[in-house]
Amino acid sequence: VIHWGWSSDGWLVVLGFKDFAGSALVHMVGGAAAFVGAIAIGPRQGRFTPDGPVTMPGHSSVLAAL
Repeated sequence: VIHWGWSSDGWLVVLGFKDFAGSALVHMVGGAAAFVGAIAIGPRQGRFTPDGPVTMPGHSSVLAAL
């Protein structure tokens, strides 16, 4: 994937793509990997029932602030 945008003959470069400091390609690959991981893992157990979504209580506000 990196070759597409960073190589002088990559197809994204040929189309006029400019990547400042490599951030676009790095974040695109990371986002795609996170998306595939979320689909593979699925929702939390107990989050959904046949009647619909379950309201989950809040968690530790101290840990959330960290």
